Amino acid sequence: MEGLNNPIKEFLKNFYKRGDGSIRMTFHGGVGLLIFPDGKILTYKEGDENDNIIYSSSEDYPVKPAYKGQIDRRTYQPEGMGELTYYNQHMSSYVGYFRDGIPGGNGITTYRNGMTENGFIDGSTFTGTQTHNCGTTVQGVWDKGVVVEVTKVTFSDGRFIVETKPHESDDRYFVGRIFFPGQGAFVGDIWKTSFTPHNGTMTFMDGRLYTGGCCHGGQLGNRFCANGSGKMVLADGTTYTGKWDRDFVCNDFRGTLRLFGENDGEIVGHPHVGVMAKFFKLYDFTANCGAQEELVEQEACESDADEELVQRKLARASTVASDNEPDNLKSAVGACKEE
Repeated sequence: MEGLNNPIKEFLKNFYKRGDGSIRMTFHGGVGLLIFPDGKILTYKEGDENDNIIYSSSEDYPVKPAYKGQIDRRTYQPEGMGELTYYNQHMSSYVGYFRDGIPGGNGITTYRNGMTENGFIDGSTFTGTQTHNCGTTVQGVWDKGVVVEVTKVTFSDGRFIVETKPHESDDRYFVGRIFFPGQGAFVGDIWKTSFTPHNGTMTFMDGRLYTGGCCHGGQLGNRFCANGSGKMVLADGTTYTGKWDRDFVCNDFRGTLRLFGENDGEIVGHPHVGVMAKFFKLYDFTANCGAQEELVEQEACESDADEELVQRKLARASTVASDNEPDNLKSAVGACKEE
C-alpha cells in the first residue's frame, strides 16, 4: 500500500474477498455489506440480530429488499423471525419464522389478490386458516398449495361447513355438514376445490328433503345444488325422482312422480308434457325440449288413471301447507349468495 493516502488505505482494510468467494465491506458504526458470487447482497449491523437485509441481486439494491430480519451468521440465510417480500404477480409477502433460509413455523402469507394464510408451515405443508378477499375463511391443511384436509369453512354470506372428516375412497371430496341460512342443511360429500355439495342429503326448513348428487361448480347463485340427479320429497310425502337443472326439474329427462308416497300414485315421463305437466305447471318449455314432438304426443295421451291421480292430488293440495304445493318441487333451494 506504499504511495496510497490514508483514506484509501483505511478503505482497503475494510474491503476484502472471503473464502467463500463473497466480498465483504465494513463501514463506521458496525454497518457491513456482503456481496455473494451469485449476485445476492446482504447488509447488516454488528450487535443487532434483527437488522439484516437481503437483496436478491445487485439490480435490486438498495430499493427492493427481498428479506428483512434475523439470519444465521454462519450461512447468512434467513433464520428466526423475519419478513420476505415477493416480487411476482401471485404473492406479496410472508411475515413469520424461517428455518434453513425458507419459511418454517408460524407466520402469515399475503397474496396480491388480498387472500391471507395464517398458520404453521412445515416444508410444503401449511396448517391454519385461509382468509379470502370476499371474507370466506377456510381452516384446514394444504400440501403444495392443494387442500388435503378441511376442518371448517365460514362463508361471507352466512353459510358454514362443520363436522368434517376425510372421504373414505376419493380424495377429491371430504365429508361434512353445510348450513345454508334460512334454508336448511346439507350432509354428505363436499368438493375440496369449491366447497360445494357433491352427493348427499339436503334437509330444508320447510320440510322438503333432497337426496342425490350435484354437479361440480363454484357458482351456485341462488341454489345449493347447481345441477344434479336425485329425489325431492315434500313434507306431505309427494316425491319426484329425476334430473335437476339449476332451480328446476329438467325437462330433457324422464322422471318419476309419486303423488301419495312411495307406493301409490306413480307417474313416469317428461315433466313438461302430459298429465305430469299439469302437476308441475311447467308450460314454459326450454329450447332443448322443443324437438321432442313424438314424445310429447305419446305422453300427452297417458291413461285416464294418471289424470285421475293428478286431480286427486291437486284437490288435496288446497288442504295442506303452502310449502307442499306442486311449485315447490321445481325449486332445489332458496337464496344462496354467489361466491
